[in-house]
Amino acid sequence: MVEVYNLIGQTVFQQEISEEMSISTSNWPAGRYFVRVNELHTSVVIP
Repeated sequence: MVEVYNLIGQTVFQQEISEEMSISTSNWPAGRYFVRVNELHTSVVIP
């Protein structure tokens, strides 16, 4: 699962992981986002 959050913690994107996955951010407001990647028993957050 890939999840993207804005700085106030709102989920702006959520999708199951696939081999050829892409995330279009062109319609998102400018700013910083956090990406969380969850796979099996591993979770990584990328600021």
